[in-house]
Amino acid sequence: MKRRFQLKLGFPVVLLVVFCVSMAAVSTSRAAPLPLNRTLLILYDSKVSADPTATMAHRFLELPFNHKGYQFHFHDVRTGLPQLEQGEYAAILTWFRQPLEDSKSYFTWAINASERGYRFLIIGDIGLSNTLESFYLANEFVGHLGIKLMPRYHAGPLSADYEIIDKELTGFERPLPTLLPSFEHVTARDAATEVHLSARFNIGSDWYTSALYTSHPGGVFIQSGFAFYYDEYLNLSKWIIDPFALVDLLMDDAEFPIPDTTTLTGRRIFFSHVDGDGWNNVSLIDRFRDQGTIAAEIMLKELVEPFPDLPVTVGLVTGDLDPEIGGAKVAGKIARELYAKDQVELASHTHTHPFYWSFFKKYDRKREQGKIDENKRLKDDKAPERLVSRVIPVMKPQTGREHYSEFIAGGAGEMPRAYMRHPFDLNREIPQSLKLVESLAPEGRKAKIVLWSGDTSPFESAVKATRDAGVENLNGGDTRLDLMNPSLLYVSPISRTVGNQRQIYTAASNENTYTENWTGYHYAFANLKATVKNTGAPRRVKPYNLYYHMFAVERESTLKSLKSHLDDARYGEYIPITASHYAKIADAFFDVSLTPLGKFKWLVENHHELSTFRFDDADNITIDWGESQSVIGQTRANGSLYILVDPAKPTAVIALKPTRPKETPPPAPYLDNARWEISSVEPLRSCGLSFSAEGFGKGDMLWKGLAPGDYTIHATPVRGSIWEHHVSVADEGVLKLSIDAEAQHGATVSITCETGADTTE
Repeated sequence: MKRRFQLKLGFPVVLLVVFCVSMAAVSTSRAAPLPLNRTLLILYDSKVSADPTATMAHRFLELPFNHKGYQFHFHDVRTGLPQLEQGEYAAILTWFRQPLEDSKSYFTWAINASERGYRFLIIGDIGLSNTLESFYLANEFVGHLGIKLMPRYHAGPLSADYEIIDKELTGFERPLPTLLPSFEHVTARDAATEVHLSARFNIGSDWYTSALYTSHPGGVFIQSGFAFYYDEYLNLSKWIIDPFALVDLLMDDAEFPIPDTTTLTGRRIFFSHVDGDGWNNVSLIDRFRDQGTIAAEIMLKELVEPFPDLPVTVGLVTGDLDPEIGGAKVAGKIARELYAKDQVELASHTHTHPFYWSFFKKYDRKREQGKIDENKRLKDDKAPERLVSRVIPVMKPQTGREHYSEFIAGGAGEMPRAYMRHPFDLNREIPQSLKLVESLAPEGRKAKIVLWSGDTSPFESAVKATRDAGVENLNGGDTRLDLMNPSLLYVSPISRTVGNQRQIYTAASNENTYTENWTGYHYAFANLKATVKNTGAPRRVKPYNLYYHMFAVERESTLKSLKSHLDDARYGEYIPITASHYAKIADAFFDVSLTPLGKFKWLVENHHELSTFRFDDADNITIDWGESQSVIGQTRANGSLYILVDPAKPTAVIALKPTRPKETPPPAPYLDNARWEISSVEPLRSCGLSFSAEGFGKGDMLWKGLAPGDYTIHATPVRGSIWEHHVSVADEGVLKLSIDAEAQHGATVSITCETGADTTE
């Protein structure tokens, strides 16, 4: 249900089987304002979903809630029910898939939480076990959501039809199913209950009406089978309910500056990263194969050197250059050349490339030795093939692969990691691997990120090892939104919680999912364009992420696709940044503090690397420049208002006002968008402004609100030559620049008025 932004004081106090604290509990008329609570408590049953990653809430709902500015805290009901502090969570959400074993304790707890003012969002099974006591307790609980469970059940699909249909809430990606699935008989309990979807059904000659979607001051209820539709023949799912409208319904259309991880300085973010798998593979492309050219060298010559204006993060499997475990010395030579390029960010893709991280959570070398023995047996079965390869030599780099083949996965069986000669050592996988990467780069350059390998599901201590090493971590998620994955259900949230740690997801899937793990469709990575388009509009839910493996360049069709994607990034309206920069922005989403200072005004703290805040359906609002602080710009896209705060300032104040047909000019120029990151914006004493800039390629940017007249632009890079330009600004006050200076290491820029510019009003 799409609503325009309303200039009212709103707080996120609703919930999707989430408990939401009442406004009275959050603040009083005399108390100092408290930060908005953006965290929902998500209850799950680990007997059904082993960890938060496997829950329906994480897989399907976390993305829409992230997009609206909320984050999830998961709690396993099998570890006991949490002791709730007043106002600890914005709401409580459940999406159980079967009855709870101890439903009595759960419903008793939930009744208490509801009575304390928490709102719930319940989707699917409410956790009811097959006992009369559980039924009575469940009814007492859901009574707080304004509904009543009846002792009837419609088995479907015949003898039922829809009665009430809220068209603003349904039909998001596909219509309601014509043949209704089974559902419980649920009725509205009081006048405060709003029924958004209902159905009539009969048992014999008696007809009944059941509520399928309801909302109430106590929460929101969605029956199983009506949130999304699964086509078992196509093995595809689509939303029925509008998940973004569902968030608004639960959170009562709470209005606040949404921390946005897709956008920086008014432009959609572009970042690219490469997992080093296949670093030493000889190309299958004719012009490279005959020379024995390996994948890493092709990437350097074809995708890095021609694109100095586009950063790329390259993760080396450091075992690939260690002949003692099966690597190749030539890998180090190419790594040095790659890491000497200014646009290449250093990264580790681990040392031995674990395939299945859970295998190493409670590591047992004896168990792994059994896998090694199996690997040796399978390779011995292929001995005649290896004999032929010795008789007919093949051009390839010198490696330790043949000597230590029994310890190398090489595609034989389900091996836990690529290199197994030495016992698994987390210290070797993370901090030592990072140091080895740094040893291959010019002095002073640091590795800033670990790119997870294999199933990209590291255990808690592995993620912690990256934090302890002072670096970011990335991978997992596999977002796609295209013809083969035609739903936002296939778009991942920002991150995955792993115990007390956080793993940042990529913003797009790599070429493996497009080529079905290279079993065919080698041209299919060109279809990434569809995901980039569909995650950018009608709402921007993800940045543009070009993510691939080193072995992707072995085939001509994929190499052409990669060049095409890089051209799109170069010539499109994006801001290119490194993968670690994106990961820092994503991390900051969870730290941002927003405190209401009154109507339409918020204090922003702890925003770290995240400097963009968004209001949706915002055609009728604009920045109140007189009341805002450390706000350097605004821009609009898809009906949303993106507000740019100064990254160099630890706090900011965002204030809004209604748009008017004739706006008063802003007191100083402001940024609409830029290809560089802009910070430390300061007005000059006469007129104009100065700022710091950092970025790749030319500094394309658009400023508004300048006084008409002539200006001189000076750009002074930390490295490189000073750039100077003279330009005239017309009555519209718009200044479009393309600064041809080196800013990757930083630059200071001044826009100084000459004769004719008048800033007086």
